[in-house]
Order: sequence, then C-alpha cells, then structure tokens
Amino acid sequence: MAGHRARDRGVTALTEPSAGSVASSLRSTTAGWRLPAYLVTKAIASGMFMLMAATWILGLAPFDRRTALVGNGVALVFLAITTVLLVADLERPERFLRILTRPQWKSWLTRGAFILIGFSLVCTAWFALELGARLGWVPEGVAEAARVPLMLLGFPLALLTAIYTAFLFQQCEGRDLWQSRLMPWHMGVQAVMAGGPGGGPTAVPAASTRLEPSGTLGRLVYVLPGRSAIWCCYPDAAQHL
Repeated sequence: MAGHRARDRGVTALTEPSAGSVASSLRSTTAGWRLPAYLVTKAIASGMFMLMAATWILGLAPFDRRTALVGNGVALVFLAITTVLLVADLERPERFLRILTRPQWKSWLTRGAFILIGFSLVCTAWFALELGARLGWVPEGVAEAARVPLMLLGFPLALLTAIYTAFLFQQCEGRDLWQSRLMPWHMGVQAVMAGGPGGGPTAVPAASTRLEPSGTLGRLVYVLPGRSAIWCCYPDAAQHL
C-alpha cells in the first residue's frame, strides 16, 4: 500500500513495493545508520578495485599478486557487507529476490542491484584467478592473459558501483542536496579516497612516487567536487521560493 500511495504522489519507480524501506528511508528525515554505512562500504570496495586496476593498466607500478589477492579480498568483504546492509534495509528482505526476478528497469535500485552482482562476479573471478595461479592450479600464462581483460571489464563496473547511488538519490524528490548534477562525480571521488586507505597494502603506495609530478592535478580532482557545491545549480524549483 505504501508503494502505491508513493506512486500517486508522483514518486518514481524507486518506490515500487520491491524497494521496501529503502525508498521510505531515503524520503524520511533521518535515513538511519544503514544508508551511510552502505555508502562507505560500497565506496571502499569499488575504490579499491579502481585504484588497483588503474595503477596496473597504466603501468604506474609493477604487478604484485599478493597485492591483488589482498585488494580483491578486501573488496569482496566490503561488497558482502554492502549486500547485507542493502537487504537488511528492506521492510521484507525477501523482496530483494523480487528485484532480481521481476526487475523494474526504470528504477536505479534494480539497476544498482545488477551492477553490484556484475562487479562481484568480476572481482570474484579475478581473486580466484590469482589464488589459483599462486597455488599452481592455474597456469601462469592463463593468469597473465586473463588479468588485463578482467581489470578492463571490472573498472567500469566498479565505477558504476560507486556512482549509481547518485542516480538512485535523484529519483527521490524533496531532497535538494541529492538533486545535484555533480553527485556522481562526488561519489566517484569519494570511492577513490575510500579505496586507498581502505585496503591497507595496495598498489597505490607503490605508485605514489610516479604520481608525484601530477600532484597539482590530483589536488584539483579532490578539491573541485567540494567547491562545486557553491557553483552548482540544483534542478529542484523549490530552492527558488
């Protein structure tokens, strides 16, 4: 009933019954602790993968299998926590299955669920590949041949995992700060910032000396999203009242 009343008020497909209390928590005055925790765990997982993939694809540091295992392991742990928080935030957790079996493709809740699944599969495949090569179960040549394609496939999925919540928020009217067109940028940068310290021994420290010449550019990347709130115009007409 709550989902049908929400549609009558003009709320988008996010508030279909399958969205459960996720939608209601997004509309409430206080979203509770699960939503911010979910944003943090999701950012750590996606940022960890993006930093490792970008570092090795761009040749900023030599590949290290132990780093790949630790980084992917950390990402998988935080992805699992993210999934638990997402399901627990539903009024009836079994409705998560309805998102998968009867998806509402106009809803970013549905799209995000499938993005998370795709990212989890790629992350698991990379972890299993490196673990198998380390244990001698997978030939080294196979591991080397599959490594770069997995990173290239996983990077956009990790990026989408980091930013899809911005589009989910934009489907919730009444929250001006969530309507910012720069919200995806904000969440992408937050994921990179969370992924660096989140994984402990990653490839980032090894690449830090090579990134030093671009320090000014790096500072701009981190500072501009914060400053953008001053310049950005929000589409909600209520702000002009």
